[in-house]
Parts: sequence; structure tokens; C-alpha cells
Amino acid sequence: ADFGSYWMHRLMHTHHVWRIHRWHHSSTQLYWLAGVRATIPQQILFNLPYVIAVPLLVGAPAWILPAMVVESVVQNHWMHMNVRWRSNWIERVFVTPRYHHIHHSTNAELHDGNYGAVFTLWDRMFGTYVDPDVTNPRQFGTGEKKRDPVLLMIGI
Repeated sequence: ADFGSYWMHRLMHTHHVWRIHRWHHSSTQLYWLAGVRATIPQQILFNLPYVIAVPLLVGAPAWILPAMVVESVVQNHWMHMNVRWRSNWIERVFVTPRYHHIHHSTNAELHDGNYGAVFTLWDRMFGTYVDPDVTNPRQFGTGEKKRDPVLLMIGI
């Protein structure tokens, strides 16, 4: 599911799908709740890999699916938190706020990096890894002129 989420996130950054993901990136401050700032089409697309993975859970204990949902919410809030502490050994494997903040930089070139949600492995494997030790953004948002928030919310 995380592998699918990585690719779905990359899809969100393509020319034709960016408009439904732009609202998520329009926040100029990152904090734990910024992760749920999403249009309905974005929520549907982002959750598809997890829905597709559900049949793999046939026969698993009943607590597995709720645990996956809780983990997904916690991870989303975690990577959008307003903290910058450094932990290179954790970032070698897992996405941290410092790692994901690069993706939300006002620098549009950095939007195309660090797509991972749980594991940093996918960014390393597919050439989208941006080293948090080299790049440390201080400004967040799309870098575009202010847009009507209602239009952003509905993905227009």
C-alpha cells in the first residue's frame, strides 16, 4: 500500500492532476493538521492503494484493518508536524517531518521530491530523494499567487 501511495502521490504532481492536490500544498505553515487539508478527489485517489491492498488481509486478525487506519492517520499527522529535529538513522528508513517539509517548500522544484509517506526507500529507488541535510526549506506553500480558497478546496 505504501508503494502504491508513493506512485499515487507522484501522479498528484503531474500537470493534469495537480489542481486537485494544490490545496494541500497551499498552506504556508506546516503543522500536524495540514496533512488532512485535501480535496475529496485527492482523498479518494490517495486511499486507492490501501483499498486495493485490503484483499491481502483476508484471514488476518480483525484488529489489523483498524490498526492500519490508525497508523495511516498518525503517520499523516506526524510527517506534517512543525518540528525539525534531526535523526539520520530514522530518516534512512522512515519519513520524518524534516524529510517531508522539503516536499512542501515554496520552491516548486522541491515539490517533485520526497513523495514517500511511510518509507524513504521509494524516493531513493526512483530518484526523487532530496537530502534533508542539504536542503532545509523555511517557507512553505505553492509559491503561486493567492487563489480563492473555495476553488482550491474543490480542486479548480
